[in-house]
Formats: sequence, structure tokens, C-alpha cells
Amino acid sequence: MTQAPDERMIVGETGPDWEPTPAIKYYAQIEGIYAFGSTPEAAIAALEAIMNGDPE
Repeated sequence: MTQAPDERMIVGETGPDWEPTPAIKYYAQIEGIYAFGSTPEAAIAALEAIMNGDPE
């Protein structure tokens, strides 16, 4: 699994009951903020964008 760049960040796989789209397989989370991606790296990048005030 990809190492999260922030120790508060959780990165994991979505499940069959929790996939925003069929292509989205991973999530990154800090506290109550979630972002999703087709790879762990994409989910981390999306979360970092949100945390920097730049939602995609």
C-alpha cells in the first residue's frame, strides 16, 4: 500500500458498498474529509488538493 504523506492520513480501498463510481477503488481520509481516486496516489493527490483549498 502507498505510504500516506501525512501520519493523520488514512489510505485504503473502497468496498462494493462504497464506490462512488466503478473506476474509483481507493480513498484517502484526514479526519472527516475524504477524497477518492482510481489509484492510491490519485486519492492522495485529490485529498491534498482539497486540503490546499484547490478541490478538483
